[in-house]
Amino acid sequence: MPRKPVLSHFLCLPLVTSTSRPQWQASLQKLDGDIASSPPLQSLRFGARRPLGTLHLTFGVLSLETEERKRAACDLLRSSGVLSAAYGNIDPVSSSDVQPSDPTQTKSSGVSTIEPQTIDSEPETLPFSVTLSGLHSMGSPSSTTVLYAKPDDPASRLHNLCTAIREIFKSADLLVHEDRPLLLHATIINTTYNRPQVHGSNRRSNRRIDATELIEKYAKFELAKNFRVEKVSICKMGAQNVVEDGVVVDSEYSELCHVELP
Repeated sequence: MPRKPVLSHFLCLPLVTSTSRPQWQASLQKLDGDIASSPPLQSLRFGARRPLGTLHLTFGVLSLETEERKRAACDLLRSSGVLSAAYGNIDPVSSSDVQPSDPTQTKSSGVSTIEPQTIDSEPETLPFSVTLSGLHSMGSPSSTTVLYAKPDDPASRLHNLCTAIREIFKSADLLVHEDRPLLLHATIINTTYNRPQVHGSNRRSNRRIDATELIEKYAKFELAKNFRVEKVSICKMGAQNVVEDGVVVDSEYSELCHVELP
């Protein structure tokens, strides 16, 4: 039986920018207050709410165990195929057939490497602006472990962009196969990260929560509104603490490389 790939990195759209940061800070502060004042949600006070710096939209998981695969992934991210997707030149339905102009491909250690190309002139296009709103549950709201915010994407621009880039990485044998359809979402609460408050307690015993009232309260609430998504990134799994003066003030994912969006 072939060895399962090690999940090491992910493709994402970071959601914290100079414009969105103060909006996120205000919204998360409000959420923390609502959690603190709700007895059924007290367990969420101990690490379940995700730190500001971790907020992103994941759209692909990668296995980049070697430096060669890391280089191949970053070269591909900066290729004209990905830039074409950003500028709307790829039909997401057929994007698996799209390659950078005059590509040079070779197979090495299971990686299809594509030499990065450049686009001489980039057509004008609207920026990728997004609003994140509401709280939605994975599974039943009355017994869930994850709450997330949905991006407002009425024209499916973000979804089409991410689908096209996924197909490009899939063609290069860099994307880890997933059976489930793409669901763009920003995880806000994940009870997996709850810290047990009693020594020796079972972390799994109190993971599920009834978030029905919280979901209803935030149904029309905009957590961050009308800000530009600035880049596509490849980040390493496992958020790292941000420490200032000996105090943990945030957590962030380490970025391997990125490409700017229009």
